[in-house]
Amino acid sequence: MNLLHHRVGPGTAASPSRLATLDAVWASLNRTALWIAAVLGPVSVVAYAVGLQMTGHAGMIVLVAAGTAISVVAAWNLRRGHDSLEAVLVLASIGTVAGAWPAPPVVRGMLWTALAVFAVAAALLLSRRSARRTVVVISLLAATPVAWPAFGLASPGEAALALGVAGASIFFGVLSVSMARRALEESESSRIAIFRRVPVGLFRATPDGHFLDANPAMLEILGHEPGRDLSELSLPELYADPREGREYLKNLAESDGPQRFAVRMVRVDGSTIWVRGHAQVVAGPDGTSSYLEGTIEDITQRREAEQASRRHEQRFRTLFDAAPIGLVEEDFSAVRDRFATLRETGVTDLAAHLARSPLELAELVRRIHVIDVNPAGIDLVGATSKQEAIEELRHPSASLMPAYEERFTSLWRDEDRGDVDAVLARPDGIDQYVHLHWAMSRSDEGVDPSRVVMAIADVTALRAAERGLAELVRSKDEIVASVSHELRTPITTIMGMSLELRDNADLLTPEERNEFVGLIADQSRELSNIVEDLLVAARVDQDRLVIRAEPVDLATEVPRIVSSTTTGHRAEVETPHGPHVAWCDPLRVRQIIRNLLTNADRYGGDTVRVEVAGTDQRVSIRVCDDGDGVAPHQREAIFEPYHRADEAGLPGAIGLGLPVSRKLARLMGGDLVYVHAEGETVFELVLPAREPDRPRPIRPRREVPTPGRR
Repeated sequence: MNLLHHRVGPGTAASPSRLATLDAVWASLNRTALWIAAVLGPVSVVAYAVGLQMTGHAGMIVLVAAGTAISVVAAWNLRRGHDSLEAVLVLASIGTVAGAWPAPPVVRGMLWTALAVFAVAAALLLSRRSARRTVVVISLLAATPVAWPAFGLASPGEAALALGVAGASIFFGVLSVSMARRALEESESSRIAIFRRVPVGLFRATPDGHFLDANPAMLEILGHEPGRDLSELSLPELYADPREGREYLKNLAESDGPQRFAVRMVRVDGSTIWVRGHAQVVAGPDGTSSYLEGTIEDITQRREAEQASRRHEQRFRTLFDAAPIGLVEEDFSAVRDRFATLRETGVTDLAAHLARSPLELAELVRRIHVIDVNPAGIDLVGATSKQEAIEELRHPSASLMPAYEERFTSLWRDEDRGDVDAVLARPDGIDQYVHLHWAMSRSDEGVDPSRVVMAIADVTALRAAERGLAELVRSKDEIVASVSHELRTPITTIMGMSLELRDNADLLTPEERNEFVGLIADQSRELSNIVEDLLVAARVDQDRLVIRAEPVDLATEVPRIVSSTTTGHRAEVETPHGPHVAWCDPLRVRQIIRNLLTNADRYGGDTVRVEVAGTDQRVSIRVCDDGDGVAPHQREAIFEPYHRADEAGLPGAIGLGLPVSRKLARLMGGDLVYVHAEGETVFELVLPAREPDRPRPIRPRREVPTPGRR
């Protein structure tokens, strides 16, 4: 790009290029000097003409001619726009030498001083070649005092003095000015080099936005080749929306200072980039013209990174607020600073230090800055607002201190994550089992504790389930032992009687053989009942049990069931007159009554009574005994699978009869309840008297044939 490039926009004065500021200053000074010469030239001509008339000295003619020439040359240069003082300075020097002839000696010395001024001006304002030429010409003119003694203008001493003063003045003046100019030019060159090397785009433009100059960084930002001339482009044309560019120039013209901008601009390949920068209106070196000066910086990647960061932050906040578990955002920077102090004092094992200094743990907790808590975390700590939750977490309960100690030791070891179980004491007095998991980002410098995210999961139900599972495992072992005992008893009896009959049948009397066969039959029935209960319980749990309901006259059926059930106590049956028809499965009713009679035989009193009663809506079967009954706190628990009322009777019972019976009753649309009143224990089976209007939600599966049913 031309360092002396100028562009004249519509209605604007010439504006200097960014790279030609010093040259523009010299040109401006040259123009100013030309204007002075053009104005003072005619004045000096008039003065010299008056002097010629008064003195009649021939030297005045030379002065009049020199003044006229100076005025004409200055006006001609101004008209052509040629900013050079070379001809004017030479003519002025000739006029000065000519004026020395008619001037008095004192004035003659002052004129020679003017020659030194002209030489200094030439060295300062003219180009190097013109300056050298002009200084040589002025130096030769300054040597004319050598001829003064020959013309009687001065003595040889005076001539030598004038020559010495003029020569010294010209030499030292030109030398000083040349050194100053060189320093200015070197400074300008350094500034230009900086202008070209700076990574930020720099530009200068006319007030209407047309570019005068731009550094390589700006060309690269806009996608142009190095050295490209942007004089045909204007600032608004680079905007993705040129209207924004024109509006910006308008605001810039009306403002007194720099104006910033952050807009999308179009590169030479048509792609858009985000740039930011500023511009301002600057007065030109001549004080009349003005131009725009500004910077441009490509912030596309930064803006994309900021947008991505905002998106990530928004996603984080969305996930943070919507997470179903409690999340806490914390700042451990002050904790890390405390760690640095502890290490300086010689602490190497934080856990041991905290064990020796309990107050140190409280100090570290105090240094945690809780930033935010999500809604799930607010609910978890039992707070009603975020601020209240933050205050609760800033002052954790004593139950959480071991967990915080683990967190501190994890950070001390430069670990970026960890977890621990703890007990959270809520303000409402409820203790919750929680699992704490924390994580922080890691960089090349290590973990960043300024943003720690801690998840708080409520594991109270899980811990309860674990305890229940442990209890279930323990109960399973007891149940296996109980089932083994329950099965082993009849099996042992059956096996013993069978072996006895096989080995000693001839030695037994018929009565003994019949007794053995009866025991085998009774124990086989007991074994069958146990297996039946186990099968029914399994099928109910798997939703595979099928109820085949039909009208059954329980007034007839119940006595038959009681009479066929072998127990230690003979039950009495009380049945009012008339049929009592229930809608039920006779096989399951038989199983329920058998279980109730067995239960009464094992745990009840000596007297067992069975009552049958009915209405239009239901039929009830009550199995009563005069036993002590079940403790109040166990009256519902006895209907839970595998529950055994140990204090009431046989601890080895399997505990399935009553739960299975209640499930069967409810599957048939009825229920089985327990009451203890007026010294009696009563199990009441209630069944519907007619088919329910709506079918029960029982899947119709084929049932494996049950022994004893035809």
